[in-house]
Amino acid sequence: MGLGRSRLALAFIALFLVAWLSIGNTQATNDLAALSRQVNRLYGQGKYAEAIPIAERYVALVRGKYGENHLEYATAILWLALVKEEQDRYAEAEPLYNRSLAIREKALGPEHPDVVHLPMARPHYRCRLLSFPGQSHRRP
Repeated sequence: MGLGRSRLALAFIALFLVAWLSIGNTQATNDLAALSRQVNRLYGQGKYAEAIPIAERYVALVRGKYGENHLEYATAILWLALVKEEQDRYAEAEPLYNRSLAIREKALGPEHPDVVHLPMARPHYRCRLLSFPGQSHRRP
């Protein structure tokens, strides 16, 4: 009878741990989604200086959760690249764009729409980044 109770207790502990870890993962996922929305909102409002530390935190949390070869990481560094580019920080943005593109190409294939339709996948876009260091490419 004691052995049966021990197994039952272990089963309850295991279920508790699974539930607790699920809640923790859900919270982490919710935090990531909230950070992504915040970066997106600030970017849309033109508040690039405010967006950079949030985008960097988003990148760090995504890296910790998924690693550096995951599509979510590609998205996170793409957001950081976009914000840095808007601040004319091309030298910092370009490697992030290239890494994001490389992750997507490896995961999805070079002909996948999510790869082909990225602006930085187009050679003329990369030339624009490299051709105008220190100058804004934005239209008046």
